[in-house]
Amino acid sequence: MIPVDKASDYQRCIYPWIYDRIEVTGSRFTGPATGTHLMADMDRPTESVAFCLLGTFHCEFQSGPNLLVLADMAADIIGCNGRYGMKGGRRIGL
Repeated sequence: MIPVDKASDYQRCIYPWIYDRIEVTGSRFTGPATGTHLMADMDRPTESVAFCLLGTFHCEFQSGPNLLVLADMAADIIGCNGRYGMKGGRRIGL
C-alpha cells in the first residue's frame, strides 16, 4: 500500500489497483497481556475502533491492501497495537 504521490514507476506496476478510501475496523489493546501463553493476546482487554483512510493508494491486490501493511499503518495512526482489518474500500478504475 503506497500513496500515489510517493509511488515510483516500478511500484505503480506491481501495485496496479488504486483505492481512494479504505475503511478500517478492529480493536486496540487497552491493557497488558494476562500471561505468557501462546494465546495471551486474545485475552487482553480491547476497545473497538473504526476509521477511514482518505487519500489515494496503490494496492497490491484487487481486493485491497495487504492486511499486514494495513494493520501496521493502523497501529501507527491509533498509537497502539491491536487487531485491525479492512471493512471496505472504494476502488477507482483503471
